[in-house]
Amino acid sequence: MRRWTDRTCDRSHRAGYRRGSRLGAWLVLPALTLAGGCSRAVDNIDEVKAATVRILAEGPMAEAGENGEIKIGTGGGSGSGFLVSGDGLILTNYHVAMNAPNLKVFLNGDPTPRSASLVGASQCNDVALLKIEGRDLPFFELDVRQPIKEGDSLFLAGFPRGTETYTLKPGAVSTLKSTVNLPSAVLTEAFEHSADSQPGNSGGPVVRPNGKVVGIHFAGARDYKQPLAISSRLVANLLPSLRQGKDDSLGIGIDGSYRGAITGLLVASVKAGSPANLSGVEPGDLITSLQNVAVKSQNSVPQFCETIASRGQDQPLMVELYRRADRQILAGPLGKADPLRTKTSFTPFSFAGYDMLVPTNWSRSDQETVGEGDRAYVRRVAAPDAGAFNKSYLANGVEIRISRHAQKINGRDIADLNTHCQGEGKEATIRNGSITTYVWDGCRNKASIMLAIASSSRDPAYALGLLTQLESNLDITERQVMVDSINLP
Repeated sequence: MRRWTDRTCDRSHRAGYRRGSRLGAWLVLPALTLAGGCSRAVDNIDEVKAATVRILAEGPMAEAGENGEIKIGTGGGSGSGFLVSGDGLILTNYHVAMNAPNLKVFLNGDPTPRSASLVGASQCNDVALLKIEGRDLPFFELDVRQPIKEGDSLFLAGFPRGTETYTLKPGAVSTLKSTVNLPSAVLTEAFEHSADSQPGNSGGPVVRPNGKVVGIHFAGARDYKQPLAISSRLVANLLPSLRQGKDDSLGIGIDGSYRGAITGLLVASVKAGSPANLSGVEPGDLITSLQNVAVKSQNSVPQFCETIASRGQDQPLMVELYRRADRQILAGPLGKADPLRTKTSFTPFSFAGYDMLVPTNWSRSDQETVGEGDRAYVRRVAAPDAGAFNKSYLANGVEIRISRHAQKINGRDIADLNTHCQGEGKEATIRNGSITTYVWDGCRNKASIMLAIASSSRDPAYALGLLTQLESNLDITERQVMVDSINLP
């Protein structure tokens, strides 16, 4: 079977010779030369397949499980993409490439993959530009002259479900949209279409019947009511800077907000040699602060994108992150060749079956008996100042005790706290009802006080209690790490 490029070259030359003039041939040659030799742009729906590619991304990647655990895998994700030049430039979604160290591209009809490199990326627009070695390859043109309208016919090309099977699905423009929030991006120019899509279609071309690209598909009906695509006009505006190697993420691939008790952005991947990589950021880290502002549990991805855009690509980005594997909060600037520094380290603290993390610089007492007779109880305390903790609910510390009597905060204690705070304690229950928290704001002109109380015991004759007091000189990440780490007996 003859190659697509052979067929196009032959057809182009024949077209010139049939005209019987040098002018006829001359009108064809400039397009071929600009495309990188003997290739040209797709100009009909039958040729779409030849310029659509399958992409396999392999390397360390983190994702959050349903119960909050973070998994680091080396398996590959797959998606689609399409050629935009005869010498091997390929457009796809950023979340398809996602800084993977190994990117493989399968061209139409070729079972042998070609290695690809990431040229440039715009994470917040979910667009990436890849490069493979090649020449005389078929390619697409981005249609930026004729705006799409609702009802316009289109087709979605790609390789759904990560298989080698190519599909071309018909549809139409459904709704023109302005802004779409994704788990890893905020798109300001996107539109809905009705072409059937599946996982694996991400990054594939959305084309008119004449083969011109009007968008990059990025989401399927399983996540949204209708499939969505990034406007070719936005992509065309980004393309010059992508060609020059722009990466607006500093080498961080995020996978949206973490679904556990700690508020943060999950680092899904890190690009080798990037500012994030040089600063020691790893897949699985949770970004909890950007430019000294805590990451919001709601609207975290827009916050990330706004911070990146306002900072400027060449300016350091101040971050704070939590690394669960090392039990550390790290902080510092990205964009310099200096590693992030440890802000807080945590160490296990346990007694009577309870287990949690506390800062390593807190003192931890041995087991001790408090009181006499039936009112006696045994406890362990961890606190920066055990004396202050024992005297007041307005000091940091953790106490685990075992007693013949239930240990609860009584009304007098709560009333005392209310006199020092701007509002009454707000009660909330977490961990399937096993831990109750009380939060007071503005206590003694400080930010807040939080009490986390748990009661549990295997022996009904005894009550096992945990009291955690965390006040304003602990930052929000330190508090979240401690409460999230509590394991009940």
